[in-house]
Amino acid sequence: MGLDSGLSAPPAEGVGEARIDVEVVRSIGPGTVQRCRLSLPAGSRAADALARACERWRGQAPDGRGPEAAPALDGPAQAPPILALWGRRCAPDQPLRSGDRLEWLRPLQVDPKESRRLRFRRTGGRQGGIERGAAVRSRKLQAGGGGG
Repeated sequence: MGLDSGLSAPPAEGVGEARIDVEVVRSIGPGTVQRCRLSLPAGSRAADALARACERWRGQAPDGRGPEAAPALDGPAQAPPILALWGRRCAPDQPLRSGDRLEWLRPLQVDPKESRRLRFRRTGGRQGGIERGAAVRSRKLQAGGGGG
C-alpha cells in the first residue's frame, strides 16, 4: 500500500468558500459613526454581520482612544437591534449580498413631526425647509398665484 489512504484533510476554514464583503456602520451619537468592513461566508445574515462587527468594536473607541472611551454595544436587554440595509429597515435574518451596507440604527429620541412643530414654534417660521416652503405656497394660493 502507498502512503495515500484515500482520506484527505478538511480544507482550512475560509479556503475555497464563497465570501461576501459587507460594511457595518453605527451611529453612537450625533455626528459620530463607527464603520467595520467584513468578509463573511456567502449566505450570512444581518445578525451574523452585526455579531462580527460587535466583536471588532468591543473595547474600541471610534476615534482610536482606549477601551475606557468605547461606547456601550449593548442596548436595553429587551430591545432588539434596529437594522437597515442602505437606509431601508430589515430583519436580523435578512440575507446579505456582497457590497451591502448594514446600518445599526439608534432609536429616535424625539418624534420627527414633534421636532418640526417645536422648531416652527421656536423660529416662528423664519427658517428655510419644510415650514418655509409650506408658508410660501400658502401665501401664493391666498393671492391667487396658483400652486406649485
